[in-house]
Amino acid sequence: MSFLNFLRKSLIFLVLFFFLAIILFYWSVNQKLEKVPELKVSLNGPQTVKTFKILDYRISLINHSNVTLKNLKINVFLPENFLELKEKKRLITFETDLKPAEQKFFDFSGVFTHGEGILPIKINAFNDQLNQDFTFDVNVKEEGIEGTIDFPKELERQKEFQFKVTLKNNLDEQEDILFKIFPTLGFKIFKNENIYDSFEEKLTLEPGQKIDLLFNGIFEKDSLEGQKEIKASIFFIKENQILFSKDFSIFVNLIESPIIISSDLPQKIKDGQLNFSINVKNNTSKILDSSTLELEIIPDYFVPQTIKVSHNGIATFQETIKVNWSYERTSDLLKFLPEKTLTFSVSIMTDLKKDYYNLEIPFKVFFENKKEGIKVENIFTTKVIGQVSIKKEIKFLQGESPLKAQKESLFELLINVKPTHEDIKNLNLTFSFPYWVKIIESPGSVVEGNFYFKEDFVKNNEELQIPIKISVRPFLNQVGENLLLIKDLSVSGEFDFSQERFNVKLGDIFSGDKDIKNFQAGVVSF
Repeated sequence: MSFLNFLRKSLIFLVLFFFLAIILFYWSVNQKLEKVPELKVSLNGPQTVKTFKILDYRISLINHSNVTLKNLKINVFLPENFLELKEKKRLITFETDLKPAEQKFFDFSGVFTHGEGILPIKINAFNDQLNQDFTFDVNVKEEGIEGTIDFPKELERQKEFQFKVTLKNNLDEQEDILFKIFPTLGFKIFKNENIYDSFEEKLTLEPGQKIDLLFNGIFEKDSLEGQKEIKASIFFIKENQILFSKDFSIFVNLIESPIIISSDLPQKIKDGQLNFSINVKNNTSKILDSSTLELEIIPDYFVPQTIKVSHNGIATFQETIKVNWSYERTSDLLKFLPEKTLTFSVSIMTDLKKDYYNLEIPFKVFFENKKEGIKVENIFTTKVIGQVSIKKEIKFLQGESPLKAQKESLFELLINVKPTHEDIKNLNLTFSFPYWVKIIESPGSVVEGNFYFKEDFVKNNEELQIPIKISVRPFLNQVGENLLLIKDLSVSGEFDFSQERFNVKLGDIFSGDKDIKNFQAGVVSF
């Protein structure tokens, strides 16, 4: 009996020990779960993206443990080519407490400025209780806003050349951009009959839209030889503020031309009379013998009545002249001394017709010396203009003229138009102002920033005065300053004379280098 009692007691002890072991096991597991809390992190946002598309991302945190996660820090490590728009940093940090089963969200926005392929966004969450890493991949395609500049790789000083800027919006939304070419010592830009050290223009690109901007440029005679860097940027604008930019550089090798051809050909022809000079310099240390110099005028739209060409006699040459619808003059230079400049004075009287307004006339000068292997060509252009003069006057309406301001400022723009052609019977004017200019008061109609003025009958030589009051809004620049871009305000106008349509740009009617009160009214003709 004693053995059976012992066996019964032992069995009871084993059962109790077994249940105690189970209890201890579950207790230890729970203790481990409490020591290693479970945190779920997810990143919500686009996974396949294009460069220069503004992206909105949301980080989601869920505490799946039964303990509170205190002083939890979240570090977001962004790819090198990702620009966060608020802090402008590659590392974003959040800090929070998370109760059991609690969920919290953190948002950030940015853009991929360049690059292509699978790029990671890494997130690290840590405190005294945990340290976990998460990685989210984004597929980036470099096809957002395209910007290219077709620029010659090699150039000669004092030789005008043309270059093209191509901009394309590959995004699915309308984008406002500011394109800017930065100043380079000795480099001048020509566009719309204006000369710039730098150039900028605000553009609105529709989805899929592609535009070409044509410029002429020249490196002046004082420019040093060698490699030059032209810098340009595309600034992306939202709500009148620059968010970020796409920067690129163009490198050009500047060389010295053996023959330098220049001219003081005016940009416009009035009244059919044209006087100008052509300068041809032997920029070598050699006497150039048996050279050929050709001057060619190709006027498809006017007939030269009288052409006179004289020179300063520095070189000996023989000439052949051909006058038809085109004019050619060929000179065989027998002796052309080094470092000497041959100057041709050209006087042309033409029979201009009113139908030829706003048309360009090219003049080509070609120099060749076969013995030295020298070929140099330069083309100069002038434009036949209509008989209309435009004056502009600016008045600042709030005391001294600021170059920097924190609020809108009022200006009065007075445009005087004086037609001087008997065929003009009516006048339709359209002016487009920059987006940061608001038209306050005008005698015409205003639609979406465009000002329209119409006069059904205009007398010859009668001057019309058209007053416009405008306000200029501050513009936040790259370094966070509020600027009134008064130095860059220009107005484009379209003039409709008896179904003949012309375009003119009034140019930079504000100057950032001096007060508006000292601004001198200019005259722009076209």
